[in-house]
Amino acid sequence: HPVDPGNGKEKEGRMTENTEIWDALKTTDPAHTKKFQRAGGFKGTSIKPIYMVQKMTEQFGPAGKGWGMGEPGFRVVECGERVLVYCTVSLWWEKPEYRVYGVGGDSVLTPRNGGPFADDEAFKKAYTDAMSNAMKQIGMGADVHMGQHDDCKYVSEVTRNLNTNTPTNGAVKVEQSKVSKQDWTGPLTRTKLSEEL
Repeated sequence: HPVDPGNGKEKEGRMTENTEIWDALKTTDPAHTKKFQRAGGFKGTSIKPIYMVQKMTEQFGPAGKGWGMGEPGFRVVECGERVLVYCTVSLWWEKPEYRVYGVGGDSVLTPRNGGPFADDEAFKKAYTDAMSNAMKQIGMGADVHMGQHDDCKYVSEVTRNLNTNTPTNGAVKVEQSKVSKQDWTGPLTRTKLSEEL
C-alpha cells in the first residue's frame, strides 16, 4: 500500500517493525567486550561469544527452541606453509526459515621459528567467528561493528544506562536483572554492596 509522502508515520512504523530485532540486539555492554590488535596493526573491539548467546536467548528463548545454528561446514585450505580452516554456518531465529549465514576462519598450522604451531582449537575458533558473523546480520553488537565503541563518551553513556536502567540518546533499556554483575575491587562486590545499601 502506498505511503503518503507528506506523512512519515507509516514509514516510521514500518521502520520500527523492520528494525525491532536489530534495535533489541544492537547495544553491547562494554563489560563484555575487549580491545584487540592483530599482526599488521589492525585494532578493534571484540564481543565475548557467550554474551552474544545470552542476548540471543534473552530475545528469542533457549538455543534450539527459539533460535539456533545450522550444521557447520568446514573447508581446510593449504596456503604455502600455513593451513587455514574456514567455517560457514547458518543462524535461524523464531522459525527455521528465518535464516542468515556467517563465515569465519582461523589458522590450523602456522610456521614459527621453533617449528610449526598446530592449533587444536582452530575449528572451534572458526565456528565461533562464523556464528558471530551470522548474528551480526540481524543486529548483534551493531554498535561495536559500527565503531561506536571507539568513542569513550558512547561507552560511558551505555555503561551508565545499563547501570541506571534509564536510556538516553537511543540506547536500549536493559532490565537490571540482565546487567552483568562485575566484582568491584575491594571487599564488596556490586551484589554485596546492593544488599548492604
